[in-house]
Amino acid sequence: MEHIVPVVEGAGGALAAAGGVGAATQFGKRLADAATDWLTTRLGKSREVAIETARAQGESFVIELEKRVKQLEESGTLAAGDAERAFERPDTIAALRAGYNAATETTDIVKRGVLASIVADRLKAESESIEAVTSRRAIEIASNVSARQFRLLAQLAVVYAVRPKGLAAGRDALWIWLEPHLRRTGELFVSYPDVAYLESLALLKHDDLASSDLAEVLRSPTEAPMDLSILRASPTGIALAKAWEIWKRCSLTLVGNYLGVYALNELDGGERIELWGLR
Repeated sequence: MEHIVPVVEGAGGALAAAGGVGAATQFGKRLADAATDWLTTRLGKSREVAIETARAQGESFVIELEKRVKQLEESGTLAAGDAERAFERPDTIAALRAGYNAATETTDIVKRGVLASIVADRLKAESESIEAVTSRRAIEIASNVSARQFRLLAQLAVVYAVRPKGLAAGRDALWIWLEPHLRRTGELFVSYPDVAYLESLALLKHDDLASSDLAEVLRSPTEAPMDLSILRASPTGIALAKAWEIWKRCSLTLVGNYLGVYALNELDGGERIELWGLR
């Protein structure tokens, strides 16, 4: 399967603290006003502590989305005024609302950062384009993916889908890049319930009859298969070899790859990573 790999802006570290920080742009102010209505409509007369928790988590999403929109505008990827015009289109209003609502329900900063990145990229996509419908589906599913499972999708994206442009040839160069990226995603552990659940969300496919060779998966299109003996030299490599007993029967779907790459950018400390599909 060919993976379409989005290039996204990272989070720039942890999300900004939510309490009492106002929006800085006209887009942010309009979003904050709309978010107040969305929160009231959805939570109504819930207990005050629940409302305040949701508001704080929603405010951090607004701040982070505002920052991403500004980055897109400064890079010329999003035309000036397009973000504000999002409030005039029912499809982008729906994306903003769905992203905000999902963000209010999670305490995980990576998950909120992923949602902000997806929504920001949705604003620059043409209606009914593959980017638009993929973003819409990703936002819908993201609220049903746990923080731990986002890290699992990031790990699968590292192994199956991405590597930087211009990487020097040779197994050592690949592992020098691959090992820290895997390490930053957290513990390399996956269970069959994880696989079954993510498959039910159509984020990955599991085939009991399949068995992908890790050396082939990690190889560069122009190089020989990777020598896996290097894995035994580090705890991350040993954990990868063990996790591969389950992963070798899995493959990411388009939306699974999409969410995995966004999560990877968040976990990698906020640097913009140029990614390209291997398969």
